[in-house]
Amino acid sequence: MTSARSKCMRDNVSETSRTARIVVISIVLALIISQSISSQALAQPYYPYGGGFVAGYVLGFNVYDELIPISWATITATVDSQVVGQTSSLGGGYFEIFLPVGFCNLTVEEYGFIPKTMGIFVSSGSSTTLQFILEQGERVDSYDVIINVEGFGSGYYTNLEIDGQYSGLLFGGTSRTFAFKLGSIHQIEVDPYVNGSSSIRYHSTNVNRTANDRSTITFTYEPEYYLEFRSEAVDFPSIEGWYEKGALVETPIAPLHVNGTAGSRYVFEYWIIDGIEAGDNPVSVAMDKPHNLSIQYRVQYYVSVDSKYGSPVGSGWYDAGSSVEISVTSPQGFGLQKVFDHWEGDEVPDSPTVSILANSPKTLVAVWREEYTQIYVALLVVIAAALAIGLLALRRKTKAKTQPVSDPGTTGNTSSE
Repeated sequence: MTSARSKCMRDNVSETSRTARIVVISIVLALIISQSISSQALAQPYYPYGGGFVAGYVLGFNVYDELIPISWATITATVDSQVVGQTSSLGGGYFEIFLPVGFCNLTVEEYGFIPKTMGIFVSSGSSTTLQFILEQGERVDSYDVIINVEGFGSGYYTNLEIDGQYSGLLFGGTSRTFAFKLGSIHQIEVDPYVNGSSSIRYHSTNVNRTANDRSTITFTYEPEYYLEFRSEAVDFPSIEGWYEKGALVETPIAPLHVNGTAGSRYVFEYWIIDGIEAGDNPVSVAMDKPHNLSIQYRVQYYVSVDSKYGSPVGSGWYDAGSSVEISVTSPQGFGLQKVFDHWEGDEVPDSPTVSILANSPKTLVAVWREEYTQIYVALLVVIAAALAIGLLALRRKTKAKTQPVSDPGTTGNTSSE
């Protein structure tokens, strides 16, 4: 009986020993296989070509220590500190990214969580699944909004308003940071126009933005240039004004003649851009900077020469400051003549032909007088002729009286006794 019990005990010890040996051998084999696999993985060369997909999920603990999916976390892959890929987690915390062959470090970052990095090896055509679980970082109850302004220099500024309240100045090329309570929504607004010099300003078409989370808001301004227009004769109000950079301004056609005050007008010569003559009409102005635009007209005055007699000469339009020859022919008529006396309307010499200066509108009227000289001469001629005829007749008559008269009875031959 005792022998049987002893034999049974020996068999149990032997079985236990065999089981222990099997367990030890299994553990040793597992370690050897694991070490071999690990060594092979570490010895895997880096292939510069090809690549594989890495996908997975990003989870994190919220303020209630609940493990939840994290959307919009940033996943960055680097090889030797060089970024080789980047993506973001989607709804449910899912992400996927294609990476080159070799050893990569994947770093997951999200605001309010501690960043986490994993090292993996990507082989050509591989598909790897990872899961990142992020721990809460410093818990904050606010978010930062950085506000930038671009497009003009630091010497100029725009007014900044937050929720309709003035919040200071924002100078060109600078930024300001504001902290807002988590969950709050705010309206950020700047001026639509910022004045530069007298002929340059800056314009932004999007001056009202909404902030509801950590973000960077940039207000961008574009320059506008002023086109100044000057002209004495004609006004095109649609030309002068502000134009965006690069705009092409087409002018209207300048009229060749423009009436001024009575007796004056303007005659088109050419357009002037920044003091330089432009030969075309109309012209185009490229708004690459501020410009001065004007039209050159010359002034003309009308000279009116009027006369009832003598075919007046000189009426017409003349450039201001030019010399004008006016005239009438005098005298006129036969017998009772019309003779030029003087000009009315301007102080000029009393001559039928004069030179005047066209420095204003002028009207000159010839004034005539009656001249009897030819009548007097004719009467004198008639009188002289009559006297001559009378004297001739009288002389003949006197001569006839003094001449002896012959006796008719004694005519013929006479004989002496």
